[in-house]
Amino acid sequence: MKKNSESTTVSAECRAIIERLQNRTTGQPITKKDLHEYEQIVRDQIERDGVEVIPKRFQHCRLANLEEYPEKKAKALAAVVGEGLSLFITGDKGRGKTHLACALAVEWMKQRTKAVEEHAILGGLTTVAPNLSFLPAVEFFVELKATFDSRDLTEQDVIRKYCSQQLLILDDLGVEKVSDWSKQMIYALIDRRYRNMQQMIITSNLSLRQLAAQIDDRITSRIMEMGPVIGLTGADHRRKIADDMA
Repeated sequence: MKKNSESTTVSAECRAIIERLQNRTTGQPITKKDLHEYEQIVRDQIERDGVEVIPKRFQHCRLANLEEYPEKKAKALAAVVGEGLSLFITGDKGRGKTHLACALAVEWMKQRTKAVEEHAILGGLTTVAPNLSFLPAVEFFVELKATFDSRDLTEQDVIRKYCSQQLLILDDLGVEKVSDWSKQMIYALIDRRYRNMQQMIITSNLSLRQLAAQIDDRITSRIMEMGPVIGLTGADHRRKIADDMA
């Protein structure tokens, strides 16, 4: 599984193209068509690898199938994320926050996949791929607590792990049980990514004002500086699905 890898080994299909290019007669140029063919296969493979990080229920999420948010506005958000900014997505339960976050992550992967240059094709069979993690806030704390009885892992190891990714989707911030310790840990994660200018897409049922009161206004201050705040309204999408199935 390539979930936390910074590189992806290209598929057999890519390998065949590379071998065909490498076996060309000396002096025969590599055409733009050759490069485009190779790049497209690599891009498709990296997107598949990246989607594996996203929970199965949300792997189908794309901007084109967003019922909860207009596609035109979603594409504008994708451009914002493509520029390196973070997003905070807020709204009541069932409004499509995680769907939007995952769809934007897929677009981010497409935008960040590095084009394969001629020297890369001739020099090796790997290409640098954008990397990301999907982290439910509750699972972050479960993982942190697991270090209490470990001789090998510390809380800092867990935080460091989630600060090694170019993009982090932090899902459902604010649903965790609040304590001084949990406040400190979530602050450590967000503050480190803030200082290192690492992107995040954060979803929450709470507004920034509510988060500031519940967790820490230093966190919400950083979130606001990192990028736009998006509010989702409308009907509960899960309830609508349940009603349609009834």
